[in-house]
Amino acid sequence: RRRRRPGEAPAWTSAPPPRALDRSLARSRTPNRKAWAAGPLGAMARSTTRVCAVALVAAAVLLECGAGLRLGTHVARGLRQGPQRPGWALHAKKTKKKGGSATKKKKAAIGGGFGAVKVEATPEEKAVAAAVKKVKADPTDEKRWLALASELGQQEEYADARQVLEAGLTKAADGDLLSSALGAMRRIPPSEEIEAAKADVAWPGQDDTEIWHFDAAKQAEVGFDRYSVPEAPRPCNRGTVHASGEDLIFASRSAVIPPEECDWVIEQMDKAAEKAWMQDKDPNNIGADAIYSRPFPDRLWMRDMPGVKAWFDHRLKTRLFPMLQSLYPHIIPKPNDLRCHDAFISRYDASRTASLEMHRDTTSFSFTIAMNRATDYEGGGTSLPMVRKNEDADFAPGAVKTDIGGVVSFPGQCWHGGNKVESGARYIIPLFIFLDYNKSGKDRGYVIDQLRDAGAIGDDFEMVF
Repeated sequence: RRRRRPGEAPAWTSAPPPRALDRSLARSRTPNRKAWAAGPLGAMARSTTRVCAVALVAAAVLLECGAGLRLGTHVARGLRQGPQRPGWALHAKKTKKKGGSATKKKKAAIGGGFGAVKVEATPEEKAVAAAVKKVKADPTDEKRWLALASELGQQEEYADARQVLEAGLTKAADGDLLSSALGAMRRIPPSEEIEAAKADVAWPGQDDTEIWHFDAAKQAEVGFDRYSVPEAPRPCNRGTVHASGEDLIFASRSAVIPPEECDWVIEQMDKAAEKAWMQDKDPNNIGADAIYSRPFPDRLWMRDMPGVKAWFDHRLKTRLFPMLQSLYPHIIPKPNDLRCHDAFISRYDASRTASLEMHRDTTSFSFTIAMNRATDYEGGGTSLPMVRKNEDADFAPGAVKTDIGGVVSFPGQCWHGGNKVESGARYIIPLFIFLDYNKSGKDRGYVIDQLRDAGAIGDDFEMVF
């Protein structure tokens, strides 16, 4: 372009060409910059500055909010569509699409959106997901269910391992392996006859719904004697590990179960005993109920007495589980993490089977409830090969017992037996307890949710407790 001659008027009057802006900025350093700022170039510069500032603030907000950009897109789309379209509002009711689930949508949202952080699955979570995928491919193959349960067991996700085995039994063509894996963890329900008869039974303690919290004051009120064994019992396959044998056995000095309730249970036992007692009369049929392979004291299942199982479950929740958790808080996170296999009443009779040899249970914990008064018999109690009551005493063979309603608790892997009853008959309820929790802290049933999402099981499956 040619240069403007001296004295020649400029070819523009309202807006300068691009290169003229540079010259105008240079002139802003002259005494005439105030006049320039008040002119069109100053207005343009101020407008540009404001636009840039707004853009920077908007970008910072989006980065801070992560997935906010996507949310803003949904809101903008809703505003364009108007309220006549259902689902446009932020608080609209979500609908579940066929083949999908709210859980799946939630997982898809993790790591999505502008600025969101993607959460990488742990190796353990990947292993469980891979096993779930195999189950989905063929839900009728019990080995796939067993492999999933085994993976969870290795990760000490005991609660969901058990639920997976239960779910597998509803789908697998042959569930023998799954039933064997469940073993004592699976409670056998009462017969239809007993279930129908329990409606007419008013068991005691129904109105006593208070849950005992065994804090220091309650423990002092009940009173517990502590006993030690020479060394720590071997770890249980349910995650119970004891550092030493100190203070592992507890015996209550007073009743945990009201004596009048114990008397009622004995009355119900007498009504059902003639046809329901399981006795080792036939030497070729010892241990027919698969509890023990050698002579065992007479026993009567809770489920065979109308109303007794309901009473028993009530006292597990309100007193026995809270008590056990308070005695072993370093191993049992909370009372709800405990489960009991079908318990029974056992009779040690001086004229029949009066004792039980030393053995170890396969449970996390075991304990006994004395169901009749100590004056009804001589001898008896839980025998231990070596035990001491306090640090000043020496270890020696001994037995621990309580009066009616009292409880003796110990790790199942401790060697123990039934001390011989010299005269009369002693009635107890032995309880076999295992831990039913997930080491990860995840809620019970999170793998069941994954199986539902994958279509391996339906929504009709109910978790078993």
